[in-house]
Amino acid sequence: MENIIVLDTETTGLNPLTDRIITIGLWHVNKFVKFVSNDEKEMLENFWKFISENEISKLIGFNINFDWTFLKLRSMKYGIKIRYFKKYEERVDLRRILNSEPRAKGTLTDYCTFLGIDIPGEDISGKDVPKVWEAHQNGDSNALPRIVEHLQLDVLRTKALYEKILESGMLDFKIDRS
Repeated sequence: MENIIVLDTETTGLNPLTDRIITIGLWHVNKFVKFVSNDEKEMLENFWKFISENEISKLIGFNINFDWTFLKLRSMKYGIKIRYFKKYEERVDLRRILNSEPRAKGTLTDYCTFLGIDIPGEDISGKDVPKVWEAHQNGDSNALPRIVEHLQLDVLRTKALYEKILESGMLDFKIDRS
């Protein structure tokens, strides 16, 4: 079995040249792991240390190219070395697998609803994350926990969607499904 993680990030916007990563979340060996820090460089260093120490071989996500672009460019900004960079070029984008037909352009929430995946929790929209981050920057002590909860719910939704795709036979490699 490959050492695979389901990955998601939350950012302050859509452009890795001007926006930053707020949180990084992943599912690995039966648990949700999060990286959160006001210091983006420290957060990225801890993330890549985790990836290296756990010998992660494959990244899975929904629209993972967005996350990957932020991870690589923001790491480059701080001079953080990404070990084994080439193997992550083979990441798995669940959105691409499901959106291969031009008329099928669903979001993570759309596909979860369609497939009956219900991950309960109080959630904000990904589009609201930059505003909630701004509230955190202005002293709102509830803002960052709301972003982290949204991240965790999206990681769990992505993991559940991955499992549905796996059950359908569209992919043939597995993560620990507990």
